[in-house]
Amino acid sequence: MSDFNDEWITQKNPKLEHFTWFTKTHLSADKLQTFLRQNPTICSLSTQFWLLPNETAMMELKLDDLWITTDSLQQHDCEYLNMLHAKGVYKRLHINANATQTVVDRMSSLKSLVRFIGTDIGEMVDLSSLVNLEVFTFINLSGNCANVANKPALAKSLQNLNEVNFAVADIDDILPFVHLSPKLKKVVVFVLPSSKNPNQAIHPVAMNREREKLLAKTLYVSKVTIYIHESKYLATKWKTTEIDLKLIEIKRI
Repeated sequence: MSDFNDEWITQKNPKLEHFTWFTKTHLSADKLQTFLRQNPTICSLSTQFWLLPNETAMMELKLDDLWITTDSLQQHDCEYLNMLHAKGVYKRLHINANATQTVVDRMSSLKSLVRFIGTDIGEMVDLSSLVNLEVFTFINLSGNCANVANKPALAKSLQNLNEVNFAVADIDDILPFVHLSPKLKKVVVFVLPSSKNPNQAIHPVAMNREREKLLAKTLYVSKVTIYIHESKYLATKWKTTEIDLKLIEIKRI
């Protein structure tokens, strides 16, 4: 919800479970506080960091998920979020932020962080300290994931990762996670650039083989479903009919 008359602030919505509050206008943290008090059924809140109600009001909440968007995450912000988690205000933290190395280093202290949406990833940013991540989304304004340092090492570090999303990616961006992340279940690539290089094509059988190698090492791996644009999906299906294997499946977005 981004804009509504003040009469909505005091309205009770007994079935409301998720609430999104983003604004650059007249809406305030005080109004959000009033709305949350009127709607205790809310278990998931998505908002900008600066719009969070004061500490006293936050202590009244019992959220499953807190989604935070911020331009610049400071160390004291992380300390505040950790305190709220320790007090039982929320269980899981999801953050959307510009991925500079400084921000990533600060986020490594967040005990409850399970999802990171990285926008405008800085040059050669090392994300391996975010060891508890379950979902990671690359939204890079430069158009690719080349700025992410040492993807194989990253995939090995993020052992809890079960979903990774790319706005734009090459095959080389995807493979380390498919090959090395045992709990990975879902990969989404919205734009997979065309390439005449055969090594940049999607090879489900080869991916499945690498997944089997990982299984032999770790004794457990999940099946990975890779979602790609329909044109890429059809091209892959044309080249090979084997798109649903034991540990790899290709689907269209």
